Amino acid sequence: MELDKEKLSPLKENILNWYPFKKNKSLLEISSNDYIFVDMLRKKDLKVEIIKSYEYKNFEEKFDYILINYAEEKNEELEKLMEYATNNIKKDGIILLIANNKYGLQTFNYNSKKNDFNLVSKYKINLCANKLNIKNIKFYYPLPNYKYTNVIFTDNHLPSRESILRDLTIYDENEILILNERKKYIEIIKDDPSLFSFFANTYLVEFSNSMDNTIEFISFNNSRKAEYRMITILYNDVARKFPINELERKHLDQIKLNIQKLNKLNINLLDTIKENYIESKLVKEVKSFDKILIEYAKNNDYNKLVDYIKLFYNELKKKLEASHNIENTVFNKYKVDISKEIKDKLYFVKDGFYDLIFQNSFYFENNFYFYDQEWIEENVPLEFIMFRAINYLANSSNIVDRNIIYKKLYLVEYIKLFERLEEQIQNKIVDKVTWQIHSLNNKTIENIQDTLQHYKNLDQMAQIEKQNLQNEIQNLKKELNNIINSKSWKITKPLRKIKDIIKK
Repeated sequence: MELDKEKLSPLKENILNWYPFKKNKSLLEISSNDYIFVDMLRKKDLKVEIIKSYEYKNFEEKFDYILINYAEEKNEELEKLMEYATNNIKKDGIILLIANNKYGLQTFNYNSKKNDFNLVSKYKINLCANKLNIKNIKFYYPLPNYKYTNVIFTDNHLPSRESILRDLTIYDENEILILNERKKYIEIIKDDPSLFSFFANTYLVEFSNSMDNTIEFISFNNSRKAEYRMITILYNDVARKFPINELERKHLDQIKLNIQKLNKLNINLLDTIKENYIESKLVKEVKSFDKILIEYAKNNDYNKLVDYIKLFYNELKKKLEASHNIENTVFNKYKVDISKEIKDKLYFVKDGFYDLIFQNSFYFENNFYFYDQEWIEENVPLEFIMFRAINYLANSSNIVDRNIIYKKLYLVEYIKLFERLEEQIQNKIVDKVTWQIHSLNNKTIENIQDTLQHYKNLDQMAQIEKQNLQNEIQNLKKELNNIINSKSWKITKPLRKIKDIIKK
């Protein structure tokens, strides 16, 4: 499938559109290819100059920021470009380098005809910085790569199995795919999370003489429709959720309304409303509620696990207002058929905050605390909210058996119904083109591997059949020779001649 480049082009800004550039500062972009960041950078009130990497122009004044897009570089050496940048940056300025990792997993999927001119190792980047006496270096690890960034890790926030699932893999058209990068990253971080930085596909590197940037993790929502996309940035003490453009400000306004409603319901929140973003306090001293449940699953203690989920359920049932309008429910809105018998069994709540999931909550001092409540629907079954919480828990950890939990909580008869409702709700949110490209890429990897194995099996079978046929022919020839050379064949030869004369 050919990528819809026009559809995906806004994603190319993700590598930098979150960066805390200071307004009214000067920036020099150095690239041998198109200047793909110029418009976005100028919207951030930066004074942008651009040059080709081979020009090495002299400027009268030095810059606050210099951006080197080495991932697009074809001819120039990194050391030469970095030396030029250090000579043209202010004393308190920042150099930003975008580079493809020589040992990134994506290199295993590269077409063999590609050159490795724009690949560089983390070791070489560090070596280059040391030679130039750069004091502070900070590495960011964007996935799947610098072109379609959906998540960015740092050394202070390396990926877990759950967070690596945010990697929305998208490849160039006609790419030869050998491995499934997401699955391979899961294997790597399972062995040792620190190995991730060696195998990361792309590096965004920040060089400076004074490091005051406390950003640890950045997440995008590339799979969503444009009006629902947001940027979430984790600092060392808080998380902030921003709209990327004016289109998404309506969604930010909806999140603010959700927070106000939840506060009125006396539900404990870690979120606070700011003018242009939502800020959430980071709770580092205790485990999130999903981690508590996963520990019980590891020990196969599903009775204790379910007891905790019941606490969660009772908390929501106590605080969420019951709905008496079960004639016009979320099922009607999304055109999902539901029988009266099933409907009468369910407990509907007026404001269905269906992102009240275990991953978005903490439990300590006998109280639940929630954050990141983007979504709401009216007249939603509380059982559906619980279904989603269990489903997301099981997706984040292959240790958790969701079917055991469904059974213990008497949810089994509703699962098919809730799956249909979830599908319809996601259809409203998900950007189909981006998701189809991602899904097709992943499917292609598995299909290619399966197909290659299939043809390998067919070839092996054909070789066996060919050998069997050759053996059979040899056996028949031997048998024929034995007959021709036998005494009986020679004795009956005159009789066979007489028989042939009579037939004629």
